Amino acid sequence: MSSRQSGVWTGERGLPGRCSVQVIAQWTGAHADALRHSMRMSNESFAGYLGVAPRTVANWRKFPEVVPQPDKQAILDTALNKASDAEKARFAAHVSEMSSRETDEAPVPVAVDAMTQSLAAMVPNPDERARVHGVLHMPSRLDAATVTNLGQVLYGQRHAEDTIGPSMLIDPMKAQLETLITALRETSGPNKAGLLHLVTDWTTFVGWLHTALKEYPEADKAFATAEEMADELEDGILASTATSFRGYLALLQGRYRAAIRATAAALGTPGAHPTQIAYDTLQFAQSYAALGDFRETEKLLHRASDIVTGAGEPPRSVYWYTEPFLRMNIGLAQHAIGRYRDAADSITSGIAELPADQQNSDWVNDYRQVLGQSAEQPE
Repeated sequence: MSSRQSGVWTGERGLPGRCSVQVIAQWTGAHADALRHSMRMSNESFAGYLGVAPRTVANWRKFPEVVPQPDKQAILDTALNKASDAEKARFAAHVSEMSSRETDEAPVPVAVDAMTQSLAAMVPNPDERARVHGVLHMPSRLDAATVTNLGQVLYGQRHAEDTIGPSMLIDPMKAQLETLITALRETSGPNKAGLLHLVTDWTTFVGWLHTALKEYPEADKAFATAEEMADELEDGILASTATSFRGYLALLQGRYRAAIRATAAALGTPGAHPTQIAYDTLQFAQSYAALGDFRETEKLLHRASDIVTGAGEPPRSVYWYTEPFLRMNIGLAQHAIGRYRDAADSITSGIAELPADQQNSDWVNDYRQVLGQSAEQPE
């Protein structure tokens, strides 16, 4: 898989999964309608599912500030508890988006509230949620457990994006990043490096969301910022990923020489993970193929195949860089040089071995499109 986020990082420079149980202390009409929308039901079907009158559901949609009666609150609690992981992920994103739109006059409280809503979905322990919420309001209290819990929020929302796509996540993730940047600026002590690592990873994810939405200038600014932070941390994994994404952006825009330069920089980053090296070798191959240098592409494909075999499990920050995903990228390069049958085999087998939530994600459609083109070519 391959932000512009206002705020200040360390006071010096501008910055651009699975869900558990979402907790709603008091349902409103807006919450209820968000649940209906997340379950992809009409007013009538949702009313039938809950056992309430269709007029009740219509009123929730018409009057978002209304507070349902206690019996309806309990019914909604039960419906949410029974929802699938995908439905809970969509609901959590809806609620976060609602929170981030509540006011334009108090960005930090809104961002904290958006983070609180995400915590409710990703961190089920109420004591841990309270701990994180306290730290967000008083960053001097930052501890290792809070950094871990915030990392769980990021990991969960990365997985949610596989299911619900980027458009519903971009605004909540930017608001939450702003909260973390504020906390980073105001905290000190032994856990600051852990928070900086999280902010770096979070910034890269926001950059990916901009990329998926074709907001390329914002994406490049986010990746450039993530590069700087990763260099400060001396973290080769995060640095090579951010640099690689800049190459991916250039490839998407048809700037193939720029893609080669950025990808070469990612490959030359000390500490890059083997799965990242495998992916970047394939990105290198695709870029050379686009320039018509098929001989170099074949050499890179051969090299990448050897790396993929022994790359192992990817780090959490690029959890999708698995062997099936890398095989799909082998297929892209094979297609680009006219090896259509090989490309179809590589992409087909790769998609088939992806986790279920990734198989139906938006980004897999790009591979399916190439697969269809390969299948249409003569033997």
